[in-house]
Amino acid sequence: MRKVISLFVLVFVGIFLCGMGSAEYNATDLPVYDEATGFYNISTCSQLQNMKFNLTANYQLVNDIDCAETSSWNEGAGFEPIGNCGMDEFSSCDGVEDIPFNGSFNGNYYVIENLYSNWNIDAVGLFGYVDYGNFSNVYLKNFHLSGFSGVGGLVGALESRVLINNVGVVGDSVIESCSGMCGGMIGNGYGNNLFLSEINNSFNEVDIILPGANMAGGVGGYTSRFNYNNVYNTGNISGLDHLGGITGDGDYITFKNVYNTGTIGVNSPFIGGIIGVPAEISIIDSFNTGAIYSSFEGYEETDSSGSLSGRPTISVTVNNSYWLYIEGYTMDHCYSDALEIPQNDGCVMIEDPITQNYFFDSANEPLLNWDFETVWIEQGDDYPLLSWQLIESIMPIVYLFPIENSTSTSRTFTYNVSDDSAIANCKLYVENEEKSANITAVNQSSQNNELYFSPIGVGTYVSYISCIDQYGNIGNSNNITFQVLEEVEEQTTSGGGSSYTLSQNVLDEGLVRNVWKGVVWKFNAGNENHTITFNDIYTDSLVFTIASTPRIFTVKLNESILIDVEEDGVYDLNVTYNKYYGRLANVGIKAVSVKYGEEAVESGEAEVEVIVEPENYTDWIIGIIIVALIIVGLVLVNRKRSRAASKKK
Repeated sequence: MRKVISLFVLVFVGIFLCGMGSAEYNATDLPVYDEATGFYNISTCSQLQNMKFNLTANYQLVNDIDCAETSSWNEGAGFEPIGNCGMDEFSSCDGVEDIPFNGSFNGNYYVIENLYSNWNIDAVGLFGYVDYGNFSNVYLKNFHLSGFSGVGGLVGALESRVLINNVGVVGDSVIESCSGMCGGMIGNGYGNNLFLSEINNSFNEVDIILPGANMAGGVGGYTSRFNYNNVYNTGNISGLDHLGGITGDGDYITFKNVYNTGTIGVNSPFIGGIIGVPAEISIIDSFNTGAIYSSFEGYEETDSSGSLSGRPTISVTVNNSYWLYIEGYTMDHCYSDALEIPQNDGCVMIEDPITQNYFFDSANEPLLNWDFETVWIEQGDDYPLLSWQLIESIMPIVYLFPIENSTSTSRTFTYNVSDDSAIANCKLYVENEEKSANITAVNQSSQNNELYFSPIGVGTYVSYISCIDQYGNIGNSNNITFQVLEEVEEQTTSGGGSSYTLSQNVLDEGLVRNVWKGVVWKFNAGNENHTITFNDIYTDSLVFTIASTPRIFTVKLNESILIDVEEDGVYDLNVTYNKYYGRLANVGIKAVSVKYGEEAVESGEAEVEVIVEPENYTDWIIGIIIVALIIVGLVLVNRKRSRAASKKK
């Protein structure tokens, strides 16, 4: 009996151990749409991963998320960055396989921790590759990241405009491997000539230690065309060269109200307390108290580095800023100009401990010119802090109502905003460009506010509202998409919707439009007139009626349906439900001629297919074989003992 029990125990333990380590994320655990806010809610790490199936949506966290399970995903590669430049080994952001994220993400001040993402590709982070996007109110804790280049806790690589508000990188987060452009928050941040990216009220507190990497910084590795406002770094930064407390390298940047206390460099050239190698940058109302270790064979310290900025390739402008000088540990000049001449214009040097407490008092220069009402807070016995560090950061909550598509070239945007303090102003952004603003302070809770914008040309547009409260906390609304349509034959129907006549040319080429409940499309098929009426719009399906028969059809989100309008054995029409926008549905329609049984012809936008990976049974099979061999071995041993006992008898 004991032998039988032992066998069962061995079987159970073997199967259990072989089953461990084979866990993958749940591809069917999708974010849940919240119609009241216009955001998709995320409560699990699998839902976080499944953002990859819709890269244009608005997402928000509803609780803290522990992603420790990601260490076993994808055969140990871990979390797949949201938006990427190709997932094959050594894939790079060259425009060939780039699939960017361009939605929004609101963490609601929750924490994402223990995320593992180890891919030998460019652009590794929670979000891999981004082309336009809004990110706010989230803390990234204990991240473990590895990539080829462009590695950052929040975003690996970006193009065009990105807005980041109230984001922090904390805990024991570590970038384990990165050859260049490595940052606590952003790896490679290449901006847009027209629209500057912004990082506001954000910080990094983790060390970036990468001996073989260049372009490394506490917040950004390389950032171009950025504004850094009210940002700090306390992490130590070391690497090959081009190292900075806020960003390692970059051009066309304004640093305003930023500071660094972390140590920069280990015998490295081209480093600075704020930025390592700048071009066309400004540093305003900022300071550095971190040590600067700059020495390297072939370079003089004064040639390549500075206490605030390393040697620029073009120009540096500094105003009302200072640095702490510690003999033997810090540079004795603020920055070097392009001619390798040390400069101190706009900077003030303080010495430890001789004059250090001079800069604890806001009545002294250059602090006398700083904003100690809304931006900085005087501590008395220490250096000043940014005011948002000591104030509970509660962002304004903003909801932007959907806008119907029409031929009108002007729009009124209606939004609600609420906060625990007074709202200073709200701004309207269309295609990430500021269009209008309400600069009149409103109450803590304000409903049905309006911003107006005109003219708008024919096309599809993404817009949002950004509000800032009296303490500098910024809240962005959900993104909404609307269209300015070309003039078409239109008449009002009794159902209160609108009727549009689609020409045969339009049907043959295919049409993709946003529609709302009650819209009617008129078209011709087989020399007969027909109508398609959109009855109901749901998050996962669209219901419409072909009135000529009549017949009711349902098409699922991201799928197409073929319709035999004439009921003659040939499909005449292909309807695709591309995207859900709350009250609106993005629909594609195209004339086809497909006999029953033939392969379907797709229309509209490409389908987004949720692929559920098949279970990997290899480990289980190996485990069962091992257990079987153990059982066979025990049986043989038992038989041998039995024979031996029989011989003795």
